Amino acid sequence: MSNNESGNGIEEQLAEDIYKLMDEFEQFNGKCSFLCDTFAAVASNPECIDELTSYGFDFSLTSL
Repeated sequence: MSNNESGNGIEEQLAEDIYKLMDEFEQFNGKCSFLCDTFAAVASNPECIDELTSYGFDFSLTSL
């Protein structure tokens, strides 16, 4: 195998890793956006905070 072929394999692997990382970051970003929207909604209506809401926040934040 020549150096050129070996280099192409490394480049392909790096490209694959970058796309995978981008996908993971996009999912993380979506979860953060959802939580921000949720916090804003709860902050505008604090009467809706109950035990289940608190549990949901804790569960979501722990998973991040």
